[in-house]
Amino acid sequence: MQNDKLILYIAPKVIGGKAAPSFLEGMGVVNMRDAIEFTDVAFVQVSKDYKFVGYPIYSAAT
Repeated sequence: MQNDKLILYIAPKVIGGKAAPSFLEGMGVVNMRDAIEFTDVAFVQVSKDYKFVGYPIYSAAT
């Protein structure tokens, strides 16, 4: 499944543990060149948190 936009809120806190779920679970990538890059990236501070907005660039192979 390919998404057109990623909005991610990041809090300056660390929670969880070794078995804590993550939105980045799955197989992942072996090589950095296979990672999904983003364009038109913005970071905005929202109170103590940060909002990330970016648009993924998918290769023709995905």
